[in-house]
Amino acid sequence: MKAAFKRFVLFGILFVFLDRLCFDLLLFRIPPVAAWDTQGRFELERQLRSLPDAPSFVVLGSSVARYGLLPENQTIILSRNGLNPYELLALSERLDVRPGLFIVLVHPVDFRLERAAVRKREAFLDLYELSYVREIHPLTALYGAPYEKRPAALLSFLLSSYRYGGILRESLDTGSSLSYRNYQGIALRGVNRRGWLGPQFSLVLSGQAQKTGLILQLPQRIGEEVRLELSAEDNKRIYPLKKGWQTIPLNDWPAGTELRGTFSRSFSEDGVLLVARLPQWFGLTFIERFQEKSRLRILEDDLLMSMNADQVERFHKERQASLDGPGREYLQALALLRRDLARAEFEEGEPTFTLFRQAIRKLRKQAPVLVINVPENPLSLAAYGSSRWYSGFVDFLREGASCFADESQFLEARYFYDTHHLSYDGARKFTSRLSDLRQACLHAIGQ
Repeated sequence: MKAAFKRFVLFGILFVFLDRLCFDLLLFRIPPVAAWDTQGRFELERQLRSLPDAPSFVVLGSSVARYGLLPENQTIILSRNGLNPYELLALSERLDVRPGLFIVLVHPVDFRLERAAVRKREAFLDLYELSYVREIHPLTALYGAPYEKRPAALLSFLLSSYRYGGILRESLDTGSSLSYRNYQGIALRGVNRRGWLGPQFSLVLSGQAQKTGLILQLPQRIGEEVRLELSAEDNKRIYPLKKGWQTIPLNDWPAGTELRGTFSRSFSEDGVLLVARLPQWFGLTFIERFQEKSRLRILEDDLLMSMNADQVERFHKERQASLDGPGREYLQALALLRRDLARAEFEEGEPTFTLFRQAIRKLRKQAPVLVINVPENPLSLAAYGSSRWYSGFVDFLREGASCFADESQFLEARYFYDTHHLSYDGARKFTSRLSDLRQACLHAIGQ
């Protein structure tokens, strides 16, 4: 009996040791392999483990922060797609830093009001299901979760594999090179975030791309007799393309050459002309896939900046009008929500707003907090921006902050991919604007 007990104890010690070693110490030493805009959970935890004691500025937010800002030396951006108020509260409990200023970027979508259950008084259960609070700070989940959910929170506190298993699965879910979600290859002009090339594109030929050739997938939906013209200086060649995946040899073009490509046909999707798709890691070696990811300027960025105001409006209206189909249920829910909020009164007693207020109070114990109502596409803001609900929402954000800025009308529609995610050029403008806002806040509070 004693021998069996000893074996059980030794097994438990070994299990806990391996659990901590693999899922706590080693996991977050591996560079992320996911694209910059889909690595949120992994990258957030990795950043939380390496924060300096007194950074100048710490930005907190959801995808509106990830898309809304470009990196700056003085600023640490802690963001995760879909970060809701319950997760923001857990993040405020986890943080043990004293920056010069906390900056909380927020948009109405962050409060998850499209889910009817969130708006009920007893909504903690639904908010708990929505969030990854157990990953960020298990004790917050243990304290605030419904009774039946507390065992899971306790396991997350005790076992790193239970706490971070979801992060590991998400970070490994990058797809295959030929079937994937987001493009992560070399920088090109004329490629969108899903790896589809427009009618014209250009690239500086890397050694790896020269070696592998230009690998393209031509979809079945495009017409017959598609040709690709590649040119560099006075050299020009034309290649006939077939449906499916194929390789155009590039070994006759010197590495470092700026290649320009033009397709003879295209098809339209969401207001954008597309032709062929690249593999996920086009032009990169295996080792280069694990290097730090940065945001690329994509096809839609150039397209939006080339349009006049009428064309931009048609572009967004076409995208908002085509909300049918799989994967677009969330966008449909947001469109319905804006319509409902336009006729509603703001109720700050709803649980999602209570949690947000608690998070801001917690942050203010460490440093001043600048809350910013981020820019929104004026075409979607028009649906509810003048409503009593929106006015109450802005007043609510203002009340709890050390400083507040309503930037909802800061940018034109050309600076948005959709209703609230900024394009590359929009992020560049808002990053510059943020510098002015934080200095004004520091001046107002006497720092």
